[in-house]
Amino acid sequence: MQNLWQKIIFGGDLQDQFFFWKSYFIESIKAGTIPFWNPFSFSGTPFLAHPSISPLYPPNIIFFLFPVHIAFSVFLFVHIILAGYFTYWFLRKTQDKISATVGAILFAFSGLFAARIYAGHIDIIATLIWIPLVFGSVTSAITSKKKKDILIGIIGLTLQILAGYQFVVLLTLELLGLFVIYHVVAVHSRNFRRSIPGISRALLIFIGITIAAYGLSAIQILPTFELVQNSIRSKGLPYDLVTWGSSTVETLKLFIAPYFFGNPFPENYSYTGPGPNYFELIYFVGILPILLILFYLGKQIFLIFKNKSGDSLFFFYLSSILFFVLLSFGKNFFLHPLFFNLFSPYRLFRFPVQHLMMVVFLLAATTGRVVSQIHIPKLQFVILFFIAIELLSFDTQFIRLTDMPTKSFDRKLIDVLKKDKEVFRLLPDYPVVSQVRKDMDFESSSYYQIQTASGYNPIILDKYYHFIDLANKQKQSSIPYYNVEIPPLDPYSPYLDFLNIKYILSDTRGDLVANGVSNKKFQLILDTEKYRLYKNSHVLPRFFLVPKGEVYPSEKALEEALLTQDVDLSGNVLFLQKDIDLSTVQLNCQETSAGDVAVISYTPHRIKLDVKATCNGFLSSSEVYYPGWKATLDGKSVNIYRSNTAFRSLFVPQGEHTVEYFFVPKSYYIGGIISLVTLLALFIFWRRYEE
Repeated sequence: MQNLWQKIIFGGDLQDQFFFWKSYFIESIKAGTIPFWNPFSFSGTPFLAHPSISPLYPPNIIFFLFPVHIAFSVFLFVHIILAGYFTYWFLRKTQDKISATVGAILFAFSGLFAARIYAGHIDIIATLIWIPLVFGSVTSAITSKKKKDILIGIIGLTLQILAGYQFVVLLTLELLGLFVIYHVVAVHSRNFRRSIPGISRALLIFIGITIAAYGLSAIQILPTFELVQNSIRSKGLPYDLVTWGSSTVETLKLFIAPYFFGNPFPENYSYTGPGPNYFELIYFVGILPILLILFYLGKQIFLIFKNKSGDSLFFFYLSSILFFVLLSFGKNFFLHPLFFNLFSPYRLFRFPVQHLMMVVFLLAATTGRVVSQIHIPKLQFVILFFIAIELLSFDTQFIRLTDMPTKSFDRKLIDVLKKDKEVFRLLPDYPVVSQVRKDMDFESSSYYQIQTASGYNPIILDKYYHFIDLANKQKQSSIPYYNVEIPPLDPYSPYLDFLNIKYILSDTRGDLVANGVSNKKFQLILDTEKYRLYKNSHVLPRFFLVPKGEVYPSEKALEEALLTQDVDLSGNVLFLQKDIDLSTVQLNCQETSAGDVAVISYTPHRIKLDVKATCNGFLSSSEVYYPGWKATLDGKSVNIYRSNTAFRSLFVPQGEHTVEYFFVPKSYYIGGIISLVTLLALFIFWRRYEE
C-alpha cells in the first residue's frame, strides 16, 4: 500500500510536462515568488503566460492541498464529475432525470475523456468540462433573457478561458454562434422586420457574454496573447503541420469500433492507423447512442413527409455535428483552407480532428434528447445501463498508475550538473523521440533548476528558435520538423559558446559531438550506453563586455551576416538600425577586452551584476530578449537593446557599475486593470439590469 501512494496516474504529457510545470509553479508560490519567468527552458521563456499553466484557474488549488502526484488524480476525478454534473444540469432544463443522466454519462465517460487522461492532456480536460455549462447557460440567456443565466454564462466562459486550452474555447464559441443562427431562423424568420429587436437582443447577449468573459480573464489571457505573438505560432503554422491529424471516413469508425486500427497500448501494441496517434483520434461513444439517433432521425423524416412538424432542436444538433465533423476532416475537406486563410486561430492549432471533441458533446446532448422521447422509464433505464457498462468497460483500460516521472532519471548525471554552481546552460542535444529522456527529460530542468537551451513546449519564442536555425546554418525554418523542441544544435556551430552552453548531453545513437571533425574543445564527463555528457572548454560567460557594435538595416541583413560570416559574438554585438543609434553611445574601446563582469546574484526574475568596464562598450548576454525585462545601471533605468537576433544587451560606460535586470511584465498590470473594470461593470449590470 505504501508503494501505491508513491505512484502517479499515467498520462503522456503529464509525465513529460505537467508534473514539472505544476511542481515549479507550486514550489515558487510556496517560496513567496510569482513565477512569471522560467530560466530553465529554451534559455529563458515566460512561464505563467503559457496557457497550459492556467495560474488563475480556481481548481488549481488542488495542487496546493495534496502532494503533486496525488493532486493530479484528484484534479482529474473532480473534473470528470463536473463534466457529468454540468451536462446533467444542462439537459435537465428540457428533459427528465433519466435521459439527462444518459447524456451526462455519455459525455463524461466517453472515449474523449478516457483517452485524454491516458495522453496526459490535463489542460484539454479542464477546458472541455465547461462546454455544457457555457452552452446551457448562454442558450438559456438568449431564449429567456434571464439575468441569472447571463451571469452563469459569463462565469462559465471565464472559467473555460482560464482553464487554458483555447481551441476548445473557440469550438464553444462556434457552437454558440451556430445556436444564434438557429434561434434567429427558428424563432424570428416568419416576420423578420418585427423580429429585429429580438434578433439584436440575442446577438447582444452572445457578444456581451463573450466580451465580459474575456474582460474578466484579461489578467491571464493578455500575457498569453503577448507570448503567442512572440512565439513560433505568431504567424501561424505551416498548413501541412496544421492539418496533420485530419479525420477520414475510416477514423470516424472509432466512434463505435475503438480498436478498428488495432490495439494502442504498449503491452499488446498493434495499432496501424494514421497519425498523429490513437489518442488524438479516439472519440468512442458506443454503438447504442448512434442507433438511437438514427432511429429517431428516421422517425423525424417520416413525420416531415406526413406534413407534421419535426424536432427542430434535434435537427440543430445534427446540423452542428455535421459542421464539426466536416471541419475535423481538415485537408480532406475542401472548405478547410478557407477557414485557415480567413480565421487566424485556425493557423495556430494543430490536429483538425479535435473538432470531434464538440461532436462528442453534441452526441451526448442528442442522445439525451432522443431518450427523453421514450416515455417508458424501464426502457430508459435499460438504455442507461447498457451505455454506462459499455463506456466504463472501455474507460478502465486507460486509467493506470505508474512510477513518478523522476524515478528513471540518472541521479549521477543530475548530481554532476547540480554540483556546478556557476551560471551555465546544459544543451540536451537530442529530439523528443530520444531514449535519453528517460535519464533526464527536457522539462525536468525546472524541477532540478538546471538551466538548459532546449525544452519540450509547443509555444517557443520565435526569435530564439530562429537563432538556433541560424546557428545551424539553416536558411529554411525547421518548424515543420521540430515544433515542440528546438532542432538539435550543431555542437561545432560558432555560436554554441555564445549561448553559455557548458555541458552537452548527447544521445549515443546520434552523438553530434563524437561525429564532429574534432572534439578537442569537449571533455567527456560521463559515458553510458544511452548518453554521453561533454564539458565545453570554450564556453563564454552568460554576461560579458564587448568593445564593438554593428548595426544592420534589416532583419534579413543581420541574419545573412550570422549565416555567412561566422561573426565573433565574443567581441561584437549585432543590432538592428531601428533599435539603436551607435553615434549616441560613443564607443571608445582601443583594447580587445572591454572589462570584466561578475554575477552577484541570479534568480529567475532578478539578476545583479558587478561590471568593471575599461572603456565604453556593451554588456552582451545570451539572456533572451522579451517585453517586460527592465534594467538599471547604478540604480538608474537604462535601455535594453535586442541584439544578436534574440538576446539582451545594454550600453555600459567606462568605470565600475552595478547592473540589475528584473522582469516586470506590463501585460499583467494592463490585464489586471481590464479585469477589474469588467468586474465593476458586471456589478453595476447586476444591480441595474431588469429582466
